[in-house]
Amino acid sequence: MKPNAILHAAPLLLTLMMPPVRAAEVVVLDWNHSWDYMQPMGRDPKLDDPDFNTTWFQKGGDFTANYNGPLFGGAKTPGNPADPASYDHGTGPGPLGYTPGAMEYFTGGEVTAFGTDLTLPNTGNRYTVYFRTVFTTNQTFTSPKIRGLIDDSALIYLDGVLVARVNKADNTEEYTSLAADGTATKNETGTAGNNEARIQAIDLSLAGNAANADAVVVSPVSSLAAGEHTLAVSVQNAGNTSSDSGFGLQLRASDEGISAVASNVKRQDNGPGFTDDTFTFDVTVSATNLPGAASWNSNNAPENGPIMGTYDSVVTYTYPAQVDASRLTTARINFFDATNPALASSVAVTAPISPGTPLVLSAATPSFAAEIEEAGMGLSSFTRQSFNTDLGFTSNGVVVQDMLTNGMGSQMVQFTAPNALLTTEAVRVDPAVKGIKASATVRAYTASTTGFEPDDIFRVVVEGSPNGIAWTELGSVMPALAGNDATTPNPAGIDQIIVKLGPGAPGTPAPKSRLGWATAGFATGPMNASLTVPSFTVPDNQPVQLEFTHRYSFEFDTDGVRWDGGVVQIAVDGGGFTPVPNTAFSAHGYDGVLTGNHAYINLEGFNGDSPGYSTGGMITSVLIIPGLAAGSTCQIQFAGGWDEFSTGTVPNWEINDIKVKSGDSVLYSENFANGDGGLVPDQGWVFDNGTTSQGPAYRQFTRSAIPLGAGDQFVRLKLYQPRSGAATTSEFFLVDHLKLEVGLDPLADADGDGVSNGLEDIAGTNPADAQSAFKIVSEVVPGPAGPGSWRGTLTFPAADFRIWRLQSSADLQTWTDADTRYGDPAFPSLSLFSDANTPKNYWRVSIGY
Repeated sequence: MKPNAILHAAPLLLTLMMPPVRAAEVVVLDWNHSWDYMQPMGRDPKLDDPDFNTTWFQKGGDFTANYNGPLFGGAKTPGNPADPASYDHGTGPGPLGYTPGAMEYFTGGEVTAFGTDLTLPNTGNRYTVYFRTVFTTNQTFTSPKIRGLIDDSALIYLDGVLVARVNKADNTEEYTSLAADGTATKNETGTAGNNEARIQAIDLSLAGNAANADAVVVSPVSSLAAGEHTLAVSVQNAGNTSSDSGFGLQLRASDEGISAVASNVKRQDNGPGFTDDTFTFDVTVSATNLPGAASWNSNNAPENGPIMGTYDSVVTYTYPAQVDASRLTTARINFFDATNPALASSVAVTAPISPGTPLVLSAATPSFAAEIEEAGMGLSSFTRQSFNTDLGFTSNGVVVQDMLTNGMGSQMVQFTAPNALLTTEAVRVDPAVKGIKASATVRAYTASTTGFEPDDIFRVVVEGSPNGIAWTELGSVMPALAGNDATTPNPAGIDQIIVKLGPGAPGTPAPKSRLGWATAGFATGPMNASLTVPSFTVPDNQPVQLEFTHRYSFEFDTDGVRWDGGVVQIAVDGGGFTPVPNTAFSAHGYDGVLTGNHAYINLEGFNGDSPGYSTGGMITSVLIIPGLAAGSTCQIQFAGGWDEFSTGTVPNWEINDIKVKSGDSVLYSENFANGDGGLVPDQGWVFDNGTTSQGPAYRQFTRSAIPLGAGDQFVRLKLYQPRSGAATTSEFFLVDHLKLEVGLDPLADADGDGVSNGLEDIAGTNPADAQSAFKIVSEVVPGPAGPGSWRGTLTFPAADFRIWRLQSSADLQTWTDADTRYGDPAFPSLSLFSDANTPKNYWRVSIGY
């Protein structure tokens, strides 16, 4: 989640320039290494940042993009123990902690004092403290080991992955979680003792219980590659009244190793098509701190290049360029020292895209879409198909393809692993394009009785780049989906796209049925069938508007003949039913004139597949009911007509929500949450209470006016699922459709309602409807605290799948969150309030995903 109004300081970046030394275990980070820290004074950080527990420990770039919680690092800012909502943060050398009582940390001689003192929270508020550091190594290190002074327990993350826990019973990252106990009972020689001065040693390369520490290695790490790394540590007290807390860490590793580097990657177009194309690349393997090392071996197939060689010499490999029309070849080669095979390195090189006309998003080609079922089997690396304009994909290896169908013939990408990531290929943008429209169709599934857990997050993000290499986030197509247990409604609305219990094995969930009425149609007509809404009375002479959410699939020939179809009919003051003309519709009207052998021949009606039908998408049709006056009674009827021989896809017509309004008055509203709504069905119409199929339904998310960054010439979609733990087999996300289009200019106002397209897009109102606009109504009245107190209340339309924050400031410089709510479709308007006791005060609304 990333609200627009919050800025973050970049984490400290330390570059280590280790001098060449003989092969040995060396210190990579010492006890006095500098750390960014953040300590709450008693308030759980996830109250201010709901996805805090899954983003605070992410590695450098991901942390910058995704974290929007309390500030880490920067100039030291002590928290106020009297204000639990404040935070202690800053950057300082280790060890770090607070010591109001007697301490034993520094009795051993190796570590003699704290490098940074932390603010002491009030007793009862002493829970978890958080530490981060970003560092860079200029070579590969093997067998990393952590030596730590931990009071009382810790969870340790390396590059966004939980690698170890210390003196803690489980892997739960929660501010109020506590240590298993208050003592360390082993030191690094294995000697037992009850002494907080004990330095614990954790070999990160060995999974399971550490030999000389009260610790468990959760995700073993055999080596640290040259480059940037992030260490993040949460330190828990054994009790919230504990008089001390301390954290110190030394990172050691072996500096002997080998490294393989690929270069000079080229593709050879050897004739028409891709089948005979090859690509080549050079590899140089070097040894570090290995006196006398001379040669290496590899697992490479001999037909592709050398299987052995000498250090620092250049060798060349040749591979086929593409597996098929969809997939580029990725060559992966492992190299081993000839004397000590435990010293290893690897390269992974993907073939370049075949030269050709690049994808360009412009008025001439306004959209590019990807149906995942066209992608072929496997996603290790492939690009767009040569015979169409679909977007292609690359994956980080933890995205897999569902091998089975979803009941409608399509195969879908499945995210089932920690830190799953998939990106589309880059699309060049015409300079005339000012905004991007993006959409994604997603399903989420769980067979767990507890539903989705707080760390089950999935996001689709639009990224921009000036060069196709360095990418920045432009906007989310959909928000993080988090939370939702089996007993509590989810504040972010995830219940709209999942059910908590679904049949079938993971990987084969059935499409979720919706509350409402549906008909399968008739292939043995002619046949007519109708669904009639209860009568209502018109209160005045204002126009009466009908809105209904539905989808349909009526028989339609590719030669343009509309055989079957559906129409909306009305009966006024007890008269007969007459069809509503297409001119009455303002949104999603009829598709054309119906033919066929049924009662509605030569009438306008719904026909073919409604937009998004194949992926479960719904549309909302809107019309003004003609011929009504004050005092009139009216009935609405949804009528279908079918001829003989064949029909469309089942269901032929599905209706899930009906609303009738006259001005601000709601004359009739039914979402079928409490039953069938009293509608009168004709033959063939069946009510579904949501249990016909309990599998997950598709949900489509759309943004219409995402602004391009200055200088951006490329855009792409990134799909990812940042998670701290291993994925379960009972829940996952499925992606079926992605689309990038030329969008609205964010700075323009398409509907002339005085609100820019960009603001309407972010706020969730319709930039093409002058009656739908994001506008705030404010009210300031004397506050309940008496003279000098004021209460500001801001009321505004609040779309779902967003985080809404009311923020307060006395100087327009420092803003504080005063009230935070999640968009809920049941509450389309929100009123947030805040009290102030300052001579002047300002309020604003922040919108986030």
